[in-house]
Amino acid sequence: MDVTKEITKEIFEQYVPAAKMPERNTSVYNRMVPYFSLSYQYLQNMLFQGMGELMDAGDLKDGILQFVCLHAFFRAIPSLDLVLTGTGFGIVSTNDTAPASQTRVKALRDEMEWQSLMAISRLLAILVKTNGWGASAAGKNAIQSLYYDPNQMTQFGPIDNNLSMADNWRRICQHRATAEMMVRQEISFEYYDALRDRLRTAKMTNADIGVYNSALNYIARSIGDMAAGRPCIPPEKWELRAYMERYADLLPEYKESKLYASIHGERYENKPEDPTFFFVN
Repeated sequence: MDVTKEITKEIFEQYVPAAKMPERNTSVYNRMVPYFSLSYQYLQNMLFQGMGELMDAGDLKDGILQFVCLHAFFRAIPSLDLVLTGTGFGIVSTNDTAPASQTRVKALRDEMEWQSLMAISRLLAILVKTNGWGASAAGKNAIQSLYYDPNQMTQFGPIDNNLSMADNWRRICQHRATAEMMVRQEISFEYYDALRDRLRTAKMTNADIGVYNSALNYIARSIGDMAAGRPCIPPEKWELRAYMERYADLLPEYKESKLYASIHGERYENKPEDPTFFFVN
């Protein structure tokens, strides 16, 4: 069922107070209606590909409606010819309105984009606990890294106060892959993949959480360094490996990894799933 059919003017304005108009004035809402389906389809492709039946789940419905309303308004703003009214923004000019400045319109669009990202964050928090989603193609597509959730930015950073929150998240996404690769090499490819799988299914152990928080702090620090043009701290100086060595018995994928074997001088046993066969004298 397409929940966008349930979005009335009242529901839209509940989630997007900046677009609130007097009861009989439906100008903004009417202009928004075509955008609801576009944002709904966008969400389906991003989080629910192949698992569209979840979009009808009761615990997800409010979050989906919230995202669709916020994201649709964010996308529509450039075409709305916004004016500033006594109560917010509108698109019908009267003697009591004035054109909204480009600065205020940009600030509004930035805020709507960030709020739509927060709506995604809330949906992800439910989806990782939903049976089957984390192991699906949708789950693997949505969570491809350890630093996957825009809400993590408020805890780990880095945040440049001269940028909007949405632009800060774009900056993180721009530099994230390099920082994540450094972490992946430091904790072993095998354990990195296992940790990411447990993120998708909300099954991290206490030992995993310790690695995860340290890794996110390192990733955030490295992103800040790269954005500022500074060299990153080498991951071996972050003592992440020292933590893993201390709790290796609680991190089986790490203890069985090629990296662990090389550190401890153990003979590596080839496994059927290995892409390369290693000859050991």
